[in-house]
Amino acid sequence: MSNEATKPHHFKRYLRLKAEHGAEQAIALSQGERSRYNEIWYFGPPRVRRQVRRERARLVERGSLSQAEADRIYTLWYPLAKTVEEKQQEADEDGVDLDGIDRRE
Repeated sequence: MSNEATKPHHFKRYLRLKAEHGAEQAIALSQGERSRYNEIWYFGPPRVRRQVRRERARLVERGSLSQAEADRIYTLWYPLAKTVEEKQQEADEDGVDLDGIDRRE
C-alpha cells in the first residue's frame, strides 16, 4: 500500500488546495474538516517534546487549533518513563510554560 493511499481524504483535499491556491487559501477553504483521529501522541526526547508543545500553543494562539483539540495532543517521553518519579515529571511537563507561549494548565 502506498503512502498516498493511506492519507485521509481531508488531508489529500488540503494538499490539493494548497497546490492550487497556496497555504493561506487552503487553510481557509479546509476549515471545518475533521480528522478520523481523536487524539495524537508524540513520543520523543526533550527537544522534540518542547517543539511540539510550542507549535501546539502557537496554533491555538493563531486560532488554527481549539484548546479542546490541543488538549488531545500528547507529548510523551522516549525512551519511555519507567520510575514513578519519571512518570510524574512526564505528566507535569506537558503543562509547563515555554517562553510564555504554552498556556495549558
